[in-house]
Amino acid sequence: MSLKLRRAIFYGFVILFILSGFIMVMYSRGWRINIGNCGNEINLVCEFAFQKTGAIYLETSPGGGTTIKINNELYEDKSNLLQSGTLITEFLPKSYRVEISKAGYFSWIKNMKVEPELVTDARDIALLPKQFQKENLPFPVIKSDKIIDANQSSQRIIAENSQSGIFYLYDSATPSTTININSSFKNLISGDSLISASFHPFDQNKIIAGGKNGLYIIDLLRLNAEVISKNRPAAWTAKNSGIYYLTKKSSGYSLYYSNLIVKNQDLIASIGNSSTTAILKLDASNSQSSIAILDDTNGLFLIDQSGNLKKISGNAADFAFSPDSRKIAYTDKNGGLDILFLEDWPVDNPKKAGDSVQLKLNSVPGKIAWHKDSYHLFLSYPQEIKFAEIDDRSPLNIYGLPLPVYSLNFYYDAESNSILWIKDKNFLRAKFQ
Repeated sequence: MSLKLRRAIFYGFVILFILSGFIMVMYSRGWRINIGNCGNEINLVCEFAFQKTGAIYLETSPGGGTTIKINNELYEDKSNLLQSGTLITEFLPKSYRVEISKAGYFSWIKNMKVEPELVTDARDIALLPKQFQKENLPFPVIKSDKIIDANQSSQRIIAENSQSGIFYLYDSATPSTTININSSFKNLISGDSLISASFHPFDQNKIIAGGKNGLYIIDLLRLNAEVISKNRPAAWTAKNSGIYYLTKKSSGYSLYYSNLIVKNQDLIASIGNSSTTAILKLDASNSQSSIAILDDTNGLFLIDQSGNLKKISGNAADFAFSPDSRKIAYTDKNGGLDILFLEDWPVDNPKKAGDSVQLKLNSVPGKIAWHKDSYHLFLSYPQEIKFAEIDDRSPLNIYGLPLPVYSLNFYYDAESNSILWIKDKNFLRAKFQ
């Protein structure tokens, strides 16, 4: 072999070594060759692109035992006791069809767009079981048809008989005794009648009671009453350590906050010239950073901590704050479901504060309620309760609950992660896993 040939071979190997080393470094950093438009009638020549890859992260509840398909290719579910989700890497930038299935559960499907050097995630995948285990709660014959409030993991329930307007307290600790809250209210508050009730936020022996002439706290153990307001509340809600309530004035409404610990009251806001408008609903976020008011003209208003009022809809039918206080969902009369992000949402199709998502529904639900994960909603219809995600990446995963639950008596207890309803004069419960 001549010296010239040996040099050629040597330099060839050097070039090959450098080239292969460069390819290995670029490969390790996520670069891939993307071959597209190859072999079709329009493009007879393949197109090549050198692109960086991205990844997909998936996290399901309940976790483990799922089958993951991405563009019909199977991938291992890596979730376990030490790892809550599955990270799958080396995807070229484009859209992928992701399907997650599990025995006994409805499948979850989503089109997810992968970007170079980024992780596209879905961390709030809630798999809905095809069947629920139902149980009867240990209470006597129920005199009510509508659940108003529940606490202590559904061990204590306030329910109303919608025909008589009587509120009853059911307590599993004393299942043979049912308390008629209206009678207790009448004995403690003379000259008034009960029209609304809920549990005290942190004292299990007390009930927040709204009357025609005022707002009160009644102690069912000590049989005494405390006056919150001597004016009829147009609407009220108990939140954490206090109560928000509206009273009607000649010039509109005044919004107050009553602190149940230090026993003081503050005027939060005076709400314009709305003397001919009735208030349908009042609620506050768990963080108490936002308050929402729905009136009978379908106007939905947000009030911040400074008392500033902002109208966010003129066609709203119902609303609910998410448990994490980052979002407010509201339905409109045209069948839309809007989710307004009150704070930045950094994962699962990220949103900025002020962004909104609109999900088109076939019909307007009678009531909406958030699941405890703050990423799914219960939508109540006359013959069905639906469970819907708020991820607006197509397709929208929405399922009918496989339960004989109707809108009149449907209640979601976040503390026990359970659906509660009344059937055949009994309380029934079905727990999510």
